[in-house]
Amino acid sequence: DIAQIMKMVRSARPLPLVSGYVKRIDVDIKGTWRKPQLQGVFEIEQLDYQRFSLKRAPGSLNLKFSNLYRKPKMEGYLLVRKGTVSGPKTAVISLEESRLLFNRNRPGLRPLLDLRGLATVEKVEIQIAVKGTVTKPRLSCSQRSFRNRPLLTFISDGIRFACGLF
Repeated sequence: DIAQIMKMVRSARPLPLVSGYVKRIDVDIKGTWRKPQLQGVFEIEQLDYQRFSLKRAPGSLNLKFSNLYRKPKMEGYLLVRKGTVSGPKTAVISLEESRLLFNRNRPGLRPLLDLRGLATVEKVEIQIAVKGTVTKPRLSCSQRSFRNRPLLTFISDGIRFACGLF
């Protein structure tokens, strides 16, 4: 079994263009080598993907793996309780409780998205939600407060970057 694990580790590919660091990791690993289960907490200090950044994001995970040596399947969730998302030409988004959901019936290790956040653009609060998959996200925005102009005016004025993050 150790030889199989080493082969899997050597053939693993890093996530493209993802860098950063995680601290305060406390994860329990249960189960067998072939069907491990990870449960615990972490804090993302900073995670960069392309030109976007997630900062100060505490979270937890509960993941079960199966078929690890052939076509890996994962079931469970990765939850982030809060955080700050920023990027070029985007409003800063205060991430609310958000999840990556893994279902063993989906091919590969592709999660379903359940992301939520709040951005403020020119004193207008915009609730942002992303559902769906990484390759086919469904973005929705709604205005929480009316101060000056409606959300559609902001979008038509080119301030759509509040929702352009995803």
